[in-house]
Amino acid sequence: MHAGLGQALRVAFSPSDPVRYSEATAMVTIDVRRFTPGIAWESPPEINYGTSLDLSQLNAIVPSGIDGVFSYVPMAGTMLNAGDNQSLRVDFTPLSVNYESASRTVTINVAKTPLTIAAIDQQRVPGVDNPVFNATYSGLVNGDVPADLANAQLTTEATKESPPGEYPIAVSSAADNNYSITSLDGILTVLPKEIPTLTWVAPSPITYGTPLSVQQLNASTDVIGVFRFFPPDGTVLTAGEAQMLEVEFIPDDLTRYDSVHGNVKIDVRKAPLFITASNALRNTNTPNPEFFVEYSGFVNGDTEASLDAAVNLSSSATELSPAGSYPIIAGDATDPNYAITFLAGSLTIVAVDVPSAEGAATILYRRQEDNKRVFALSWPSILNQRYRIERSGDLREWSPLELEGPLSSIVALSELTEIEITTNINEKDAYVRIVAILVEP
Repeated sequence: MHAGLGQALRVAFSPSDPVRYSEATAMVTIDVRRFTPGIAWESPPEINYGTSLDLSQLNAIVPSGIDGVFSYVPMAGTMLNAGDNQSLRVDFTPLSVNYESASRTVTINVAKTPLTIAAIDQQRVPGVDNPVFNATYSGLVNGDVPADLANAQLTTEATKESPPGEYPIAVSSAADNNYSITSLDGILTVLPKEIPTLTWVAPSPITYGTPLSVQQLNASTDVIGVFRFFPPDGTVLTAGEAQMLEVEFIPDDLTRYDSVHGNVKIDVRKAPLFITASNALRNTNTPNPEFFVEYSGFVNGDTEASLDAAVNLSSSATELSPAGSYPIIAGDATDPNYAITFLAGSLTIVAVDVPSAEGAATILYRRQEDNKRVFALSWPSILNQRYRIERSGDLREWSPLELEGPLSSIVALSELTEIEITTNINEKDAYVRIVAILVEP
């Protein structure tokens, strides 16, 4: 019978002895209640957050094989938050009116899903702010993003002033009810100071006397800063090969860049110096005059006094040498800063007649000062004799000598007269003589 109330039940009785007994009927009613099927459904195993509900969990059955529809709350595809003893309910609706709907509730545990937050390694140079820290998230599910996590922070103890080294980047305060979070620190590497690239090509050789300048002290770098050269600009180096030039570069930004040193070598050649013996002239039968030289090539304020060894002047001519030309040899001078070239001069000896005036004598000049000649004269003289001073450029033609001041002649006060005279003569080869002035009786 189908389920229903007040359903009729009728009975008809046919006796075995129809002769004696008549047939009889009776009728009653019966209520047939709907059958409530039993649902078989056990609590499913634990799942992780992010696992969608499916037939692995929503698998209730009606053992009696009654056809019907199962409705689950929450439905298939739902992702439950993490938590224990969460309810799953099923409603069974039979297709036949003979059966009651049935429901069953079970529980499920949803575990937190493992999530790893790893700080990404970073690096920076000294003296700058820390970069923005980032992290990787391994394990996010259900469309979750890092912003969904509460208070995830990335921090380090390193500051702008921290020295070079490695500093941990810590992951802290990250929390979420659906995730079991594992934090992995990163490393912030504060790099050592950068070393500027120093470029300095060894300079070409220079000559002694050339002061160091930007032509030699021309180191350069790829950053801004100050160069300190040793020896400094303007220095005059002594002659010599492979002399060291050094530089210290100090960057303006000492927090980021380190100082750097460099060096090159330079050859300093000797300066050419010409030492020329001056030509000289004298007459026969007289001693050689004092010889003089001319210098060409001194630099750096040097003079003949700067030479390590002084020049020596000599000639093969003697007082008795006949008239002619004799070399005046310059030599012996040395100095480590000069390549010395010696040039010979010429001593010309001229045969002349000495004037016959009584007491006359020929005296040669002694030295030159600027454009003037200074003569130290000495001659045998006659007491109270007046003498005139004459000059000659070739020992042949003589003329009165014009002296500085009013002096035009000299009166001998003894038998030997000595006097030093400065003249305006500026010729290189000039001579004077003393001539007695003959006074008419």
